[in-house]
Amino acid sequence: ILTRLPVNKGKTRLVGHRLRILQGQIEVADKPLTIIASHWTSRLSDKTGESRGKYADQIYGHVKGITIANPKADVLVCGDFNDNPDDASATEHLHATDDIDAVKSSGRELQMLNLMLPLWKNSKASIYNGAKPYLFDQICVTPGMLDDEGWSVEPDTATVVPKMALPNGRPKRFGGPKDKRPMSARGASDH
Repeated sequence: ILTRLPVNKGKTRLVGHRLRILQGQIEVADKPLTIIASHWTSRLSDKTGESRGKYADQIYGHVKGITIANPKADVLVCGDFNDNPDDASATEHLHATDDIDAVKSSGRELQMLNLMLPLWKNSKASIYNGAKPYLFDQICVTPGMLDDEGWSVEPDTATVVPKMALPNGRPKRFGGPKDKRPMSARGASDH
């Protein structure tokens, strides 16, 4: 998690066992924002989606615990889910939807707002495999992010940034240490 805002180092930790899930907490004006950042298993090694479902289940259980303790908790879940916003890992396991009213009224049966789902429904993508589009990078928030207390989100401002893509829609990959391309030709992500 890269930020210029103050981080509560005591709240930074890994979530789950042997999973790539990081929890961090930013605090501004005594208002905490919990961020859960994760990188789920690739579709290349997890053809059925079972491992991505496990990531989503682990995160959902953790965030649900946070919101049961504090229903107004401001939590942002983000990362490379390696699934689209309408795949079962996001909708059934993570309980993420684009229905703001359902999220606000979800109570102990937590639902999260997936800010990327409306974009996906409007044919926005961040990676293409040939002509097939995908939107693997996702941002979801708890009901606490939809009130006027502490941190909040403006759902309609979420977007896919196409200027970081090549003319064919593929992202400008960041590359690795052996990449011979000049830094100016590299991008910020692989999708």
